[in-house]
Amino acid sequence: MGTRHVCRRADSRIWPERIDGITASAAGGLIAFYQIGYDIAAFDVGPLQTWAGLDLNIIYGGTAAITLAMAALTFGVTPAQDVNKR
Repeated sequence: MGTRHVCRRADSRIWPERIDGITASAAGGLIAFYQIGYDIAAFDVGPLQTWAGLDLNIIYGGTAAITLAMAALTFGVTPAQDVNKR
């Protein structure tokens, strides 16, 4: 069975503008979430340490464990791709 092409010639002229918008949106979202994470790490850990009574190494170790768990989940969420298929 052959591959069915969904993109038509009229759509191919629109595609570069759409991909530029998607790229800019993804980059902006990445920067925004990085800044939110930096804000939490820089300014909210002190009150959390006082309120919860935990050491910094426990707080940062816990966040590292959460990060590793989220990274592992990405392999289950994203579909597998055939690298030999072009």
